[in-house]
Amino acid sequence: MVVLWLFPLLWAVYASLRPVSDTIFNGYLSWPKSLGFSNYTNFWTQADLPYFYLNTLVIVVPAVIFTLLLASMVAFCCTQFSWRFNLVVLMLFTAGNLLPAQVIIVPLYWVYLHTPIPALGSIDIGRFSRPR
Repeated sequence: MVVLWLFPLLWAVYASLRPVSDTIFNGYLSWPKSLGFSNYTNFWTQADLPYFYLNTLVIVVPAVIFTLLLASMVAFCCTQFSWRFNLVVLMLFTAGNLLPAQVIIVPLYWVYLHTPIPALGSIDIGRFSRPR
């Protein structure tokens, strides 16, 4: 069972270490002439990965901080105070945590499109920005 589980992962690593030209000419099932990390360096330099990491960081860090702040305040209020909708709020937050992300991705995208955020474009206005 371990071999069946690890085989696709090892094959992906093996294929990523092969030169692209070797794979194109000889196919995936051939013995490679050389293995190296040139695909990784090309990907890092040509794909502008640091730019996209920065773009993700700008979105993720405030979202995590806001979520932790809101969730901790609600959890404190639900556990320390007895009020009328205590159980209802606790159940709503628990139900929200049980929903898989795939269920809410379409409504979240709809909300995103109907806010001013898409008009702002990306971090670097000169690159990858949407036409206005």
